[in-house]
Amino acid sequence: MNLGKIFQSFKNPKFKYGGYAALVSFVVIALVVALNVLVGQIPAKADLTESKLFTLSEQTTKLLDGLQQDVTVYTLFETGKEMDFVQQILEKYQLRSKRIQVRNIDPYRNPGLLAKYKEENREPGANSLIVESGKRFQVIGQYDFFNYSDPQGGDPFGQRYAQSVKIEQKLTGALLAVTSEKQPTVYVLQGHDEKAFPYELREQLRGENYVIEDLNLLTAP
Repeated sequence: MNLGKIFQSFKNPKFKYGGYAALVSFVVIALVVALNVLVGQIPAKADLTESKLFTLSEQTTKLLDGLQQDVTVYTLFETGKEMDFVQQILEKYQLRSKRIQVRNIDPYRNPGLLAKYKEENREPGANSLIVESGKRFQVIGQYDFFNYSDPQGGDPFGQRYAQSVKIEQKLTGALLAVTSEKQPTVYVLQGHDEKAFPYELREQLRGENYVIEDLNLLTAP
């Protein structure tokens, strides 16, 4: 072995720059492999959001740990237009309980599948969720994913802005509603020129496992 020739070859520009590029490539590949190994050893993803968006509350985890019935959550996303943050939250539910299954239905390709989920004269639209267990279900519309600001200028039809996410609250309430053995009923009285029952209050009660029914005292016994 001629060491002189070997050392002399180090001064060759082709070797110098080619070897340098090869060395850099080797180091980068080694770092990527090490990073993948390290990530693979982490048991769960860290929630770095300020509001802990992807961390389930104690109430939710208790409900999921005690589930005795299978629940299917249908996401109504157009193919290729899924909401990532919704899917990440649903993934947390699935990881916590084997009773939770998530399936997507493209509402534009399968409109007939949604007909049976018509609820209170409202059909589930695109980007909605359907929570179903047995013969019971609840629909969570895409506008129910957020808390909104009060309308600007006091105008009830003024513009509102999404302030925070409440999808976990709606999901957990829907799970409770479709799996509970008993559901209390709230009757909304009609027939005496009563004011319309506020939509926000109706949705809040539904989310807390109440059944809302109209009751006309003029016609009901």
